[in-house]
Amino acid sequence: MRADLSMRGETAAKTGVFLALVGLCAFVRLIPHPPNFTPVASAALFAGFFFNRRLVACAVPLLAVLVSDAVLGGYSRSVMIAVYAGHAFPVLLGMYFANRMTPLRIGGSAVIAAVVFFLGTNLAVWYNGILFERTAAGLVACYTAALPFFQHTLLGNLFWSATIFGAYGAANWLVSHLQERNLQPVTIRNR
Repeated sequence: MRADLSMRGETAAKTGVFLALVGLCAFVRLIPHPPNFTPVASAALFAGFFFNRRLVACAVPLLAVLVSDAVLGGYSRSVMIAVYAGHAFPVLLGMYFANRMTPLRIGGSAVIAAVVFFLGTNLAVWYNGILFERTAAGLVACYTAALPFFQHTLLGNLFWSATIFGAYGAANWLVSHLQERNLQPVTIRNR
């Protein structure tokens, strides 16, 4: 019976984390913010680290972008594919470092995710051929024009990764601190 309650509690906690990550990402994408300064890549990195099931981890960034894109509107198919793939990529980094995540690896993964997103999405924009000619000069112009967006992506990934992983570390510290002191949560009884 106790194991069953523990399992239900863990499932509820993981469901809460899933919904919080998706909700945070969708919310931040919908409110005014600097371009690309969103928690999506950081949430994907954390999801790869936190969730045991790959499908669940990949669903975090993809569902967040899908929900917010439903409100924001779509864009060209090739660019959408690159954006969704770029947002899902950090899940792989989180899974790779899952058992040996350190602040340096979190920061490095945030940088790698920003670079991959920048390269992939801007290649798709160039390939689309609407804004830039599909020539070598057009490709250089596309990447040059996107540099301010890259700056925001990089800073956003670093900020949100520190925030999300920091919150997780603080929550773990609090739980272990309470367990060490053998403190139980306060319950409120109806009189």
